[in-house]
Amino acid sequence: MPARPKKAAVVAVSKPDFAKLIAGARQQEREVPICLRGDLVGDHLAAVREVERLRKNAGDSLAGDGTEDLVERIRHLEAEMQAYVYPFRLRSLPPRQYRAFKAEHPIRIDEDGKLHERDNVFGFNGETGFEPLVRLCLVDPELDDDGFDDLMDKLNEQQFEELAGACWFVNRGGTDIPFWSDESKQTESSESE
Repeated sequence: MPARPKKAAVVAVSKPDFAKLIAGARQQEREVPICLRGDLVGDHLAAVREVERLRKNAGDSLAGDGTEDLVERIRHLEAEMQAYVYPFRLRSLPPRQYRAFKAEHPIRIDEDGKLHERDNVFGFNGETGFEPLVRLCLVDPELDDDGFDDLMDKLNEQQFEELAGACWFVNRGGTDIPFWSDESKQTESSESE
């Protein structure tokens, strides 16, 4: 007589309580650290270039390359710059608000009826939309309109683009669950075995 197939064990899988999940739901956030002392950044770049130039020209000189004071200056500048870094906190907009924002800044269409290439990538008018998007997404620091205008006058284009790009990404980027693997812990546990 043929063997009877074994019955599969029934495992009860419970779903999470959706009401609790939705009550605790939050929009995606991102932090963008920006040094607000561009003059120090410029001094740092100049000092690094000078060290590289001196080291290149020193070759194998027994007298050294003469960079000790500059290296110390670079370390001092890095510490000073760090004191002027602010971690800007950005939060995505709820989808309805993001769609309303895009409707206020529609993609441009050229004379031939084609969508503006850059706008088409972003999904809105990149010329008029990024500054309002940053304003809508910025949660820390809390700024009134005058404070925001002052910030826009103090940032350089690269700093603004970092904020603007992060705002776009926090609204359009993936929402995969991030997992971090602490490789140092894995290495320690495998070495102890």
